[in-house]
Amino acid sequence: MKLSMLSICAVLISLLMSGCSAIDALQFLYNNKMASHTWQTKTKQTSIPFEVLNQQVIAEVTVNGTKNPRMVLDTGAQATVFFETDKTKSFINSLDGKLSIGGVGDKSGDAYFLKNTDLSIGSVAISGLTTIFIKEEDNPMFASQEVTYVDGVIGSDLFTRFVTDINFTKRTITLAETMEKLPSEYQRTSLEIKGSLPYLDIEIENEHGSAKLPVLFDSGGIGSLHISSNTSVTKGEMLYQSFSSGVGGKSNITVNHLGTVIVGDFQIPAIIGGVSENGTSKTNIMGTGLINRFNMILDYASEKVFLSANENFATPD
Repeated sequence: MKLSMLSICAVLISLLMSGCSAIDALQFLYNNKMASHTWQTKTKQTSIPFEVLNQQVIAEVTVNGTKNPRMVLDTGAQATVFFETDKTKSFINSLDGKLSIGGVGDKSGDAYFLKNTDLSIGSVAISGLTTIFIKEEDNPMFASQEVTYVDGVIGSDLFTRFVTDINFTKRTITLAETMEKLPSEYQRTSLEIKGSLPYLDIEIENEHGSAKLPVLFDSGGIGSLHISSNTSVTKGEMLYQSFSSGVGGKSNITVNHLGTVIVGDFQIPAIIGGVSENGTSKTNIMGTGLINRFNMILDYASEKVFLSANENFATPD
């Protein structure tokens, strides 16, 4: 079992600069928040279909006139990131500035700024974003273009801007300027938005007791939970040794029976997750194995996520 947290995720939390300063990186994150978006509809709402592959939500967009790049919707990513593929290789001619990025492991890799990016999703367009581009030879998650099954990820550039409804039952993503009337079957759970990333509190219960802990709500992270804590409760019962991988390389973990996980008013039994062995990962991550059990409406402005159990809810981990 490989708990590959494919989330450029907290990658940019540990941003290390080469060829530009850390201040420049923070500036581009701030500038992206100020980027403009325009609607082609009076309703200021759009819906598009998505597919699920390797537990990840993947949707097609348009980037600088290039149609249908396939992008992971990744709440754990602070920026929009492109991988070198047949659809994106033309972007190499527009790269501007080099940087190094790190993630769950203890290594850093090279990436590049791609400025003045226009991104269209359904009937809404975001203009003038600064995005990140990772070349084929620098990609730590895919060995070659032939096995790179997505063209990139969209992170906080999307979620901080729109109320985002991800519905696994209908397989649709709906973006809206504001929250409409909430369906009665949804339950509200508080989020804390830190550095444009969403965190919430969960509880783990097993034969050792119970423990509450904050987790990064990471729709790009494969697996149910990745735990950095070191208590008997959060360790649960070990099954075997493995590793987690991401932009920062590999991080040794044990794969454990964690027990029942409580998210708001929902209880999900018999959850399996990874527990960091070497302490390189400092962030607890709630990944797709748990997130995909819910239809959800994310509203960063009000720091809330609204959850409704879907047909995946009772699927064994």
